[in-house]
Amino acid sequence: MPDVSLPFSERIRDERPERRLAAVAEALKPGAERPRTEDVAPLVDDADESVRQLAVVLLGQMGAAAVPALVRALGQKQPTLIRAFAASGLAQAGSGASPAAEALGTCLASPEESLRIPAALALSRIGASALPVLRRALAAREGPTAVLAARSLGWMGRDASPAAEDLKRLSASSSGETRIAALAALAAVTGSAKDLGPLTAIVQGSDRALRKEAIDRIGELKDLGRGLAPVLRRCLEDSAAPVRASAALALARVGSREAETREALIRLRKDPDVQARFHAAIALAPFGDSVAQTLREMAGDSDAGVAAVAAAGLHAMKASATAPAQAPKG
Repeated sequence: MPDVSLPFSERIRDERPERRLAAVAEALKPGAERPRTEDVAPLVDDADESVRQLAVVLLGQMGAAAVPALVRALGQKQPTLIRAFAASGLAQAGSGASPAAEALGTCLASPEESLRIPAALALSRIGASALPVLRRALAAREGPTAVLAARSLGWMGRDASPAAEDLKRLSASSSGETRIAALAALAAVTGSAKDLGPLTAIVQGSDRALRKEAIDRIGELKDLGRGLAPVLRRCLEDSAAPVRASAALALARVGSREAETREALIRLRKDPDVQARFHAAIALAPFGDSVAQTLREMAGDSDAGVAAVAAAGLHAMKASATAPAQAPKG
């Protein structure tokens, strides 16, 4: 058994990797005392991959002081999983991770989606100082690098306004998923509903895969995408199950609470596609008591996931109904 009475700085110098691993695992437990960043940072270069993995997860919880070590963990000699953990940790550091912007930009060109997505999220959280990296990445024009760069700018919102012209050029010169990502990002960056027109045209087009992609990106626009609720409701009747499922989730994400949305989602409760029913259950829960009977029905769904989501929605309603009212202010 490891001697937990020893300080972390001594336990991680144990020659046995299982002891070093146990020390980091102990530090990750809820309520555990956090070790010093300078004691954890060297573990990024530990000979044991499992120790490196847990150390990077721990560093991701330690804020800006851990950024230099996390940048080392992004190195191309590290396994993809460790690099992805490092990118996720840098996302948690927010603007404090600005020294990692160039290294994260390199990750956008990775062939591994599991690394590209957390890198894009981290860049969006860094904010303005990541703009030069993302604007260069847009120059790739086609492929996942440009797609994730555009989406990252969209997640950044108005702070990415200096890149608006870059996004316009990309949307005009590209096609498919890249064009959709650029159009959605442009709408998020400008905050203008008029930029949603081209996305609406794609949703109403004949290409099922592009319809689904456009719907997914509209969902990311949240409040700005709410004006497209009528378009999304029509997609709940699409012949393609993935389109119906994406439309249900997008309606939840944009916060559509109209009665028409509620009734359209209720009709989806018996959809033959499991994912469509699953997303419908998610989207119905915020409607409260008016959909209680539907959620009770869906709680008996043959799919465990659908049943669980419906039951969770009913539980949330019950908890809300029994919660004590807040005392009036003043």
